[in-house]
Amino acid sequence: MNKIEKSFIQRIWDFACSLKLTIFVLIMLAATSIIGTIIQQGQSPEKYLQLYGETTFRLFETDGFFKSLSNVAQYSFEGSKEQAASRIEAVFAEKFKNTETTQRDGDLILFSEKGVWSRFGVYVTHASILIIFLGAIIGAQFGYKAWINIVEGTSSPVVWPRGASEPIHLGFEVRCEDFSVTYYEGSSRPKEFKSILSVIEDGNVVIKDRPVIVNDPLTY
Repeated sequence: MNKIEKSFIQRIWDFACSLKLTIFVLIMLAATSIIGTIIQQGQSPEKYLQLYGETTFRLFETDGFFKSLSNVAQYSFEGSKEQAASRIEAVFAEKFKNTETTQRDGDLILFSEKGVWSRFGVYVTHASILIIFLGAIIGAQFGYKAWINIVEGTSSPVVWPRGASEPIHLGFEVRCEDFSVTYYEGSSRPKEFKSILSVIEDGNVVIKDRPVIVNDPLTY
């Protein structure tokens, strides 16, 4: 068999779908997660310098890094700190509701925020996960998942639940008219599984030659 030369785009696609890339990305994700877990968050720059030294501190926290963030901006004012603080308060008053001003070691610190309700997003996310788990438990207890292997040209009126010794009668028949598999060009990787199904009830064909592929199931 002659080896088919793959195009550049096909090689890139195969690389993006490869198991090696998946393992590499997972390892890098785990490594960065470990770094974020070990290094304490929310500490002052002086604390990080004391714990990790200047070299490591500059590696993770640089002025260029903070300036590149979308929510960080730097402005220059002419005049005293009080005048600058007054102008900043005026700007904050347009974008936020309230601004708190405090003095610490001769410095003026202004604090303002918006989107307070967005903090509840994490609770909504956790609640949604619990709802999914609850739905899975209810489905496992009161619903069923079943399967049946239908050879082309034949039909079946029953399905077999997992772990059950008796089939479930559907009240209608599912007939497989045809089944095919297509592959990506130049590879043995399946591109699409396609079934042509018909539904028969009381001797009448109620659904005829319905194509079924991934993410496009037959519902009856």
